[in-house]
Order: sequence, then C-alpha cells, then structure tokens
Amino acid sequence: MKIEEGTPFYSNKELLSLPDEDEQAELYLFAVDYLNRLGYAQYEISNFAQPGFESRHNTLYWRCGAYIGIGPAAHSFYHGKRFHYARSMQAFCNDLLTDDGSGGDSEEYIMLALRLCEGLVFADYEQRFQKPLPAELHRKIEKYVKLGLMEADGQHACFTPKGFLVSNMILTDLL
Repeated sequence: MKIEEGTPFYSNKELLSLPDEDEQAELYLFAVDYLNRLGYAQYEISNFAQPGFESRHNTLYWRCGAYIGIGPAAHSFYHGKRFHYARSMQAFCNDLLTDDGSGGDSEEYIMLALRLCEGLVFADYEQRFQKPLPAELHRKIEKYVKLGLMEADGQHACFTPKGFLVSNMILTDLL
C-alpha cells in the first residue's frame, strides 16, 4: 500500500501500523493463493475476478487498445497519440486538449502486456510491429524464468506471482 501525500492517511502515517516490504510481499502472495482458491483468478498484476468477469475497461489499456475519454481530466489514446482534457470544467467546455505525444511503441506494449497474467504473446507482438521479438529480450526472459520470476513457453512470457512483486525492476532490465 502506498500512502499518497495530501491524503488523511498521509497526515497520520506515523500513527498507522503498516506492514514492512517483506510483510507486504507475504500478504500479496497469500491474497493471490487465497483468492484463487475462492474462484477469483488473478488476471492482472493487482486485479482478480471470477472467469468471465475481468474488467474489459482496464484490460484494454494493458493491451494498448484505443480509447476515447470525454470529460474534464479524461485521457485518450487514439491512432497512436495520447491526449487529455484539462481538469477544469471551463477548459473542457472550451475544448482545450493537451497533446501527450505518441504512445503504443514496442517498449510500452511489452511493459503493459506484462501487467497481464497472460503476459506477452509473441505472435501478437510480431503482428502488431511486423517484426519478431529481439533475441536479446528472449535471453533476458529466460534468465528470469530460471529465477522463478517469469514463465515462458515459446509462445508467450509472463510474470509469476513472485515476479509481479519485483516487476518494475525486471521491466527496467528487459527494456
């Protein structure tokens, strides 16, 4: 759990009894196992659902799908471009969009796909970018497979629950 500045929790954080990083990791792995036994499968780094009830909304983001956001502070990704409206209602009514630049490149696609438990499907990558995954990426993935932090079968690669705990570190190395 991350406590954000400007929240009531943050102003009282010294009074809270929060688990340390090791305890957080144990609780996360317990939750993955417990929820799975209850019929809630993990489908994304921090989301669980009964089969067929996964969030299509969030999953679209992790697959680099196009979406249009409408309203103050709404974000969009369309035709490879990211943009958003200002937070204020007045700016929104004046149709003030901010260009956030391009998105959906191969590195972003890999990073977002690996948030999902299904992971990075190699054929989907090749179809989208018209090239195979770099051999160096396959070698790095194999290193993490040997450490028990990833799984790969020649068709796809994904994090294990323990790998999700350190996914940011692994992604930095992979990309």
